[in-house]
Amino acid sequence: MAAVPASRPGEDTLAGGSRGWVDLAATTREPVPEPGAIVYVVQHPDGLPLKQAPGVVTPTTTPLRLRYDADTLPGSSGSLVLNSRLEPVALHHAGEPTSHLASYNQGIPLNRIAEHIRSAGIAP
Repeated sequence: MAAVPASRPGEDTLAGGSRGWVDLAATTREPVPEPGAIVYVVQHPDGLPLKQAPGVVTPTTTPLRLRYDADTLPGSSGSLVLNSRLEPVALHHAGEPTSHLASYNQGIPLNRIAEHIRSAGIAP
């Protein structure tokens, strides 16, 4: 079992207020973007300053993943994937494993993560 982090990053104070949290229940009301939709991956690759990678959703063979052509950098796993209304829809987790230059990247839809948390009986 993974260790629980000692800090609570959502409570960090920034210049404009606190960092905050993503309301997973609210985000799962949004459908997963369809192929052709615009998405943005908001990333801090390997701890670098914030970068944004726009892209287009591409077809996938499974509803368990969201694929897109956004150009992410190594160390970006765990970044939020936002839809065109800047609402969180997925967590970025991988690029195409068969090539040094990935032809796609993919994330796990937040509605799937929420479903798994509910089915495991984990309280919010």
